[in-house]
Amino acid sequence: MKLIDRSLRRNTTFTTNDGRVFKPGSFVTDEASVPRLFWSVPGFGPDDWIEAAILHDWMYDQNEKNPDWKITRKDADDLMYEGIRACGYSRVVAVIAWGVVHAFGGLYW
Repeated sequence: MKLIDRSLRRNTTFTTNDGRVFKPGSFVTDEASVPRLFWSVPGFGPDDWIEAAILHDWMYDQNEKNPDWKITRKDADDLMYEGIRACGYSRVVAVIAWGVVHAFGGLYW
């Protein structure tokens, strides 16, 4: 996944490894909901892999609001994993984050 200029935040364009392009529009996001307790753990600070968190939140938001949405929850979670890796974080960080959203994200999907 190629991430465009981190400073753009909500105007970021995401291009996945398989060539899909996502450009989240305006929406409300909590960015990464990492509990404060884990902020001191490398890879889990409030601004770590923010682009991947925004993409993930946007996909969940689209699922709720757009009846024609074609991305599954697994796709959204897998693309967050891909985004975390594209941000330069380790496979371990990406797997942990993926596991947490996979385990608890169903509450919001």
